[in-house]
Amino acid sequence: MLRAAIYARFSSDMQNETSLDDQIRKCRQMAEQEGFLVEESLIFTDAAISGHGKDIKKRQGLARLFDAWDGGYIDIVLCTEMSRLGRDAVGGLAVIARLHDGGVHLLTSDGIDSRRTGWTMLAMIRLGLATEEARTLSARVSRSMTGVLERGGLIAPPPIGYALDVNAYRDPNRAAGALWRIDPEKAQVVRDMFSMRSQGMSSYQIARALNDRGIPSARPGRDGLPTVWRGGSVHRVLRNAIYKGQFVYGGSSFSVTKSRKTGVPLETKVFERPQLRIVDDEIWEKCNPPARPRRSRGGAKHLLSGLVSCGQCPAFLNVKVSGVHAGLACPQCEQRSRCEDGAPRAMYTSPRAALAALRAVLQDAVSKSGAIEEVRNRLRQRLKSGPAAELQAVQAEVKKLASAESRLLELAVQPNIGIEVVGAKLSENRAALATAKARLQALSKEAGSLTAAAVERQCAVTADDLVDRLLAGQPSVLQVRAMLGRLVQRFVYVNCPGRGQAVFEIELVPGALIALAADTRQLDEQPATYQVTTRIDRASKTNVFTHVKRIK
Repeated sequence: MLRAAIYARFSSDMQNETSLDDQIRKCRQMAEQEGFLVEESLIFTDAAISGHGKDIKKRQGLARLFDAWDGGYIDIVLCTEMSRLGRDAVGGLAVIARLHDGGVHLLTSDGIDSRRTGWTMLAMIRLGLATEEARTLSARVSRSMTGVLERGGLIAPPPIGYALDVNAYRDPNRAAGALWRIDPEKAQVVRDMFSMRSQGMSSYQIARALNDRGIPSARPGRDGLPTVWRGGSVHRVLRNAIYKGQFVYGGSSFSVTKSRKTGVPLETKVFERPQLRIVDDEIWEKCNPPARPRRSRGGAKHLLSGLVSCGQCPAFLNVKVSGVHAGLACPQCEQRSRCEDGAPRAMYTSPRAALAALRAVLQDAVSKSGAIEEVRNRLRQRLKSGPAAELQAVQAEVKKLASAESRLLELAVQPNIGIEVVGAKLSENRAALATAKARLQALSKEAGSLTAAAVERQCAVTADDLVDRLLAGQPSVLQVRAMLGRLVQRFVYVNCPGRGQAVFEIELVPGALIALAADTRQLDEQPATYQVTTRIDRASKTNVFTHVKRIK
């Protein structure tokens, strides 16, 4: 049976979470019609993210889909339309190139099937139409915004230092768009920020100073609550040209970054707003010297990228490389420790310690704690009892309800009875029949996958070799990352009890481990949780000692 993955996405315009459910439902229907197998772990989604190529890096669901794709865990990708994968040439052509490499096919509910000849032409036509539609819409929006700016209005909510000019809205001859006025109290905060920067203070030092004074951040948090200043938010204020009386259209941080990466000159339009000046040109230039050229860094993703989460916040730890040394650090905690007094110390550890913890858990699951043997016992018990008895009972129930529906339909056409009399009973029967059919489908799928051969293969295989190959980086990093995504449900860096020490909590799925080793479908999804303490030898600075304890 072919293994299918489902991908669903909605953008933030005129769509919501129900759109994802609708897309997944349609894809499941396609899978059922085609006889594909869809596991819950192979359903990938991106919410409130556009399909434009500029947003492709924000699409974590698509990244996980590609990891599974590269890892060889899927045979076909299902989605409702090509635009879900890529709305423009950047995103769409990347997918088409992958499909031409072979091994994985694409099937959409709007008619694209890469298993058929001529599918590329249809996909390119759809992609071209979507791209042209997006360009037309973008051009219209740009013309509209530019027109507002040329007529004296503004097209954004006011940043710190300004407020909406409510009185100006009473003027019938006012300019279109938003109108701002200088807020004296908040404008002084902005002047103080520029002053501190001109005296040599860093963005993080300015953020700490503002937090010490109890000044709320420029951007409110959730539910409108005040938030603390960060170094990045201070930097954005200092770079905003509106404080010297200029509104720059097309000069956002995204546009600047895109121009730097692509080498395409930045196209901006400057609209003078002298009535909104807060700082003079001299202090502005002093706080914004010409940027120095940046050296590019490249390289493949680290094995631990996006795998280890922080024990103090929801963020994942970043892999930072400095020379020949690498470290795992939480970006959120790191910034908080720089900007807030009393903030917890930044979470930092060694990738060597994290890999040692992962290896210890995998080896413990294989040979010590009995987690693998527990899986085997559960599989043998399931095979022994099996779903056969329940399957037979549900089949009989479906047959009985189908016969009842036939009888009710015969009664409904009788002139002396009619549909009004049997309507309620018919609706009730149809609901019960639908439920029974769904249960029958689930039991049939379970009976088909839980075969004696599959169970015996997973009971006989050893996973020692797989563990060694995984942590040695064999096969490729992308494939290993895809495997670890199935094996590890949770990998948390809990705390640092002492110098050179680290405590991790890892939730592993042993059933996925032996399924990978046996090259069969995963039959058991029950996790096992471990706590691992690592300690790096201070003398050698290379040896890592671990203590593993299974806690669940």
